[in-house]
Amino acid sequence: MPDGVRRLLSVGPLRHYLQIGLALATLGMACATVPSIPVSVSDAPSVVIGRTSARFIFPRESTSVLSWDIPTHDSYKGSPEHVWSASWEISEERLGKDPDGVSVAVRFKNGVNRKGSLSQMLTEAETTVNTTCMQCDIPAYTPTTDAAVTASAIDGRVVITVKGSAAIQRLFPVIPDSIYLERYAPHGNRTGFWKVAVRRQ
Repeated sequence: MPDGVRRLLSVGPLRHYLQIGLALATLGMACATVPSIPVSVSDAPSVVIGRTSARFIFPRESTSVLSWDIPTHDSYKGSPEHVWSASWEISEERLGKDPDGVSVAVRFKNGVNRKGSLSQMLTEAETTVNTTCMQCDIPAYTPTTDAAVTASAIDGRVVITVKGSAAIQRLFPVIPDSIYLERYAPHGNRTGFWKVAVRRQ
């Protein structure tokens, strides 16, 4: 893959379902829509997009103490441990040109077995704006940092915030009707997937 490109961990938008479905069909396996994972009403995810800001609010974490930077047989420097991603559909002609996702990732560093709160863990996270890589032979994306896109912990939830009308226009030339939110734990274990209707402000 080109330098700076990362393998796609998320299966978010429908085009990724189609890629996965094609692979399963090739193997002679049945294809099914990936279901949303239920959460209580009080913990339900939400997405709000307005002219000057956007917020992607993930469900509350199941524990108040999290672990990261844990050495395992498949750990390597920079490997993702905890990931929260938001992705959306864009037109085929804009693929690879316009962003179609944002993510927050806590990556393996030194193997020092860290433990702490969500807010403590997020101080070591990277937040990126992601654009599908059209030159890659596997599902992948090109991540970029954007000072207008940040992540924080609010009441045990990860919240990705986009601030400023210019940033909204960069990320959303066309505001989507829905957003795919996903949560991954260490070893690529997906612990949450939700298709969330966008609430406009």
